[in-house]
Amino acid sequence: HRFRLSGTIPVVLANLTKLEWFSIGQKQIQGNIPPELGHPTHLISFDVQMNNLTGTLPETFFNLSDLWGLVFTTNQLAGHLPKNVGRFLPNLQQLYMGENNCVVPLPASLSNATSLRVLTAEKINLV
Repeated sequence: HRFRLSGTIPVVLANLTKLEWFSIGQKQIQGNIPPELGHPTHLISFDVQMNNLTGTLPETFFNLSDLWGLVFTTNQLAGHLPKNVGRFLPNLQQLYMGENNCVVPLPASLSNATSLRVLTAEKINLV
């Protein structure tokens, strides 16, 4: 049986300071991603794919130097990647961002993300 979740992402999860993996993909989660979830400094993988999340991806996620997996495909997220994303996330290997409401000019700094192996940006507006 699949574990069923719905509602919003509780901010209290940010209190899990040793959290490394966060995965609530393919659930019925809605609302914004709390910026506080970008504070557990050991976070290496964040997966919220295939939900009904809105708002923007919090800037706090782009300060997680250990992060290697960032998956937020198939939501209602808007916004853009920070200009220096490639310098802020040196260990990033997987970036899945397709099927959102993003208008994304891919920043030139992405070329500095030398660990990046997978980048998906299908069904978004690339500028």
